[in-house]
Amino acid sequence: MFKKLFQRSKPQQLKNQVELCVSNRIYDSEEIDTLLAREDIDIHEVGCNSQCETCDHHYYAIVNGETLAADSASELLQQIDEELTHNSVV
Repeated sequence: MFKKLFQRSKPQQLKNQVELCVSNRIYDSEEIDTLLAREDIDIHEVGCNSQCETCDHHYYAIVNGETLAADSASELLQQIDEELTHNSVV
C-alpha cells in the first residue's frame, strides 16, 4: 500500500484550458467541431461562468483565465487561436 502511495506516476501533459458556458451561442455553430478536435485544449463545459451579459449578446469563452468575446463563432475561434499563440501553457 505504501509503495503505491509514494510511487511516481507518469507526468500528465499540460493543456490549455477553455471554459464554455453550455447556454452560450457557440454550441449552435458548426465551427465548435474545430475546437473540439484540437489536441492541445481541454474543454470544460460549465453551467454558468457569471458572465450573463456577455453570454446573452456574444459568443464567448474563457481561455486560460482570459475572457474572450466576439460577434461570430469564426471571430471567437480566431481570437482563441491568437490567445493560444501568445499565452499558451503548452
